[in-house]
Amino acid sequence: MRQSVNEGSLMTVEEYVSEDGHGPYGMWHVRDLLPPVVADIRLVLVFESPYVDEVAAGIPVVGHAGQLALDYLLSSKANGRSLGRVVAAQHAAGNSRIAILNTCNVPLASVSDPDETGLDGDDWKLLESVRTSDAQTAMTMVRPEAKAVGRVLMTSLERRVNNLYLAPDATLVASGVCARRFLRSFKPTSGHVPLTVPHPSRRQWQNDPNSPHLREVRTLFRKYL
Repeated sequence: MRQSVNEGSLMTVEEYVSEDGHGPYGMWHVRDLLPPVVADIRLVLVFESPYVDEVAAGIPVVGHAGQLALDYLLSSKANGRSLGRVVAAQHAAGNSRIAILNTCNVPLASVSDPDETGLDGDDWKLLESVRTSDAQTAMTMVRPEAKAVGRVLMTSLERRVNNLYLAPDATLVASGVCARRFLRSFKPTSGHVPLTVPHPSRRQWQNDPNSPHLREVRTLFRKYL
């Protein structure tokens, strides 16, 4: 525990990842990208956590990974746009069929950490271990501290997924090992089984363009865009 940004109070890592946008870490919270009317959603893309560009914009996947993702989904016709910006524009135009969630709504990587969050080096090492763990589920991580953080993230993601009104034929996509681990940790009340793909960073989607799962995501994205 250490001094937080909230005048003299003490914060734990669990409290940091619990930030909902109204607490002392609200300035680093990036909301899920949901349509104004969350009914009949057809495609839900779940990523890991916001990064520098996402924190600045307040929108998920608007940075380099978001540009790479859109470039794959549109077959190199993204023209510098990002996945998050395009989906946000679709929501503004009345298209409610695509949603984007992050496993954690605040940064899990220390490079995303603006000054004076109150978290120290050990805290960021813990978050990094949660982010990169090869455990199959949140509750099979070995360290008790990691498991405690994992429980908070799992509970939050489960609540947010279950609050979505998904169409019966909707597709839930886990993008990257972190999202996959946490989506594996609970069963959505809708009964939807997540489709798993790599994270789009480091051109992982471009490097495996014929992956059946990635091709399915691309087909669905174009269908609902």
